[in-house]
Amino acid sequence: MDAREVLTKYYEYANAGDWDRWCDLFAEDQVMDEQLAGHIEGLETLRSMMKGMGTMYRVFRNEPVHFLVDGEKAAAVSHITAVSPSGRPSRPR
Repeated sequence: MDAREVLTKYYEYANAGDWDRWCDLFAEDQVMDEQLAGHIEGLETLRSMMKGMGTMYRVFRNEPVHFLVDGEKAAAVSHITAVSPSGRPSRPR
């Protein structure tokens, strides 16, 4: 897959709640600093963390607004909407 295809699948799988396929987009030795979860190393750590997404949010949407692709490098601007199991939005209105 090229960089644009990876970005497209990233958002497609996230918005479908298909966290196994979403995790498949990452390398075994992936390292990320996620704004809420903190520092995450390794694909298995990421997979185990993502298993809880269905219980953390009743609704989770990460809608891409704009992709920037330059060869193998890519970035995205997106809009996230999430609703907790209690029905409260995760962001101020």
